[in-house]
Amino acid sequence: MSSASASSCSVLRERDGTFDFLAQLQTDPHRMPIEDASVVWPERLSSFIPVATLRLPRQDFNATQRFALADRPSFNPWHALPEHRPLGNQNRAIYLRISGLRQAMNGTPREDPGDGT
Repeated sequence: MSSASASSCSVLRERDGTFDFLAQLQTDPHRMPIEDASVVWPERLSSFIPVATLRLPRQDFNATQRFALADRPSFNPWHALPEHRPLGNQNRAIYLRISGLRQAMNGTPREDPGDGT
């Protein structure tokens, strides 16, 4: 287990975890291109808007089975509604490659949550 994973598990043993998800709306297609992820969108053109909060309840992950299971699933944005799929060529290409790399490094098979496995 990595030190980051151990640290996260330690925190969740002590208290709930909360993550805020923020988004920016494209207001200027020339200065805020969707197809170029290297361009930072200026906050003066579009402020970040809170869109969701993920709350992880206090829990103990001190089980080998839980860590083994955590290494295997993959998020696949193409299982989502069409309007929720990633925008931009770079985003579309990166999702599957990063997932494959992570699983190759972990030596685990690819499993999508929707596979029923």
